[in-house]
Formats: sequence, structure tokens, C-alpha cells
Amino acid sequence: MSNQPLKSAWEKRAEEKGNSLSSVLFQGLPDTLNKYIHEFHWKVICNEFLPHMQQGSTIIDLGCGYGRLSYQIKDLRSDLAITGTDFSLNYCQMYRRAVDTDIVCSDINQLPFAPCSFDGLIAVTSMMYTDPKSRQDIFKKTMSIVKPGGYAIFIDPGEEFKKLLSIIKPAIAKRSTGGDGFTSGEYRNLVRETGNKLINHGGMPVFSIILPILLLLGNFPNLQKKLLNLIARIDPFLSRLDIFTVHRWMVIQKNHDSVFSDK
Repeated sequence: MSNQPLKSAWEKRAEEKGNSLSSVLFQGLPDTLNKYIHEFHWKVICNEFLPHMQQGSTIIDLGCGYGRLSYQIKDLRSDLAITGTDFSLNYCQMYRRAVDTDIVCSDINQLPFAPCSFDGLIAVTSMMYTDPKSRQDIFKKTMSIVKPGGYAIFIDPGEEFKKLLSIIKPAIAKRSTGGDGFTSGEYRNLVRETGNKLINHGGMPVFSIILPILLLLGNFPNLQKKLLNLIARIDPFLSRLDIFTVHRWMVIQKNHDSVFSDK
């Protein structure tokens, strides 16, 4: 998330879309499907990340956007101290108004935080905007701001599905602000190669496989809603089958012996 064209694209997107789900998720998907993806993100954070956060823990929300997740965390766990960061000034201003907590305008490639500053880290569709050739180094630097023994949750697009999605729904690719997905092996290798511990991982395989049908049901909202409700009940049980998924996630714990240098 470092080049000016990308930053300008996001500033424009923030101006046009404001605090709507299509502002930070898929512009080419209908609201009902973006809502499902948002709720998927929130459930994963609630079930897999927040239980690790003790009373009074400090959390950094990387690529926080207008605060769609920080706001819900603050509402659920008022004991937690949340700091947002985004490279878009427009989103930072929206975040400040919505969440009313600390917000820092910064680039994920140059985070202005001291090592071991936070107990927890949330990075939802943020790593996808880093240079694939530099991902391991950026991942190390990102994890350096987490305290030893602290936890982080990452959610990013599955590269396998991303390529197919651009074929079955070209409008999404054409209106995208870029970014690269991760294959399942590449995602988890980041953890192993940087000496951290993988706590859990998963995806949304059922939603991903049935997405073409959901798109076809756009003119039948009641039927689409019923199918989404069914998928929401099944997806968590098959989450580990994340080879083919729109978004995949992983929760990791920073090794107590990990000390990463910014050099």
C-alpha cells in the first residue's frame, strides 16, 4: 500500500462510497453478499482472535478503513484499547468519527510504531496490497509491533479463487483497487518462515463454491437470503477446507523469542 496511484484510488473510493460495505469490500458484489463477507470477518475475529485478548489489551487495526470492525470490537469489548491505521486520510477521518479512538495515517510498509507496542494485531485485507516479492520482510516488520506472546489475525483473498472470480464476475476485477491474493501454502508459510506459531486457520469454502449460484439468485432476494443462512451454518464446520476460498484467515501467536529488526 505504498504507491501514490493506489492511495489516490482509495481516497476516491472513500469519497464516493463512504462508510458502506462496498467501500472496503467488493464493489462488484451486491450488498447482501458483501454483508455475508463482513459478517464472516466479524465472526472469525470474535471466535478466533478476541478470546486471546485479556482485559485491557491493546490492539492495532491495520488498514482499518472507516472502522467497520473496530467499531464492533469497541462495542463488544470496551475494555480493549484500539488504535486504527490506514493510509487513506479520508478513511482515517471517517474512522475517527465512527470509532472515536486513536487513529494514525500510515502505510503498512512503514508503520510508525515501536517494536512490541501491541498485545494484538488485526490485518483484514491489508497484506494483499504488499509487494509479493517483499511479503516475508513486511510480514516480519508488521509482527515486530506485536508483543512476544501476543496474537495476530490476518484475513486476505485466496489467490486460487481470486483468479476464477475475475472470470465469472469481470466487473469485480475491472473496478478493483488491485492487490494480490495468497495461496493456502504461501499464507501459512509466512508464519513458519518467520518463526511464529500458527494457532488456527480457515476460509469460507461453501460460500465460495456456491457464489456463482448466489449471483444468479440476485433477482430472487428471499431465496438468496435463505441460501445464505444455510451456508452460514455449514461454512464454520468446513472452514479448514480453505484451498478454494474467497477469503482465508489465520490466527498466529508471536514467538516469545522473536525479535524482528526493521533493517
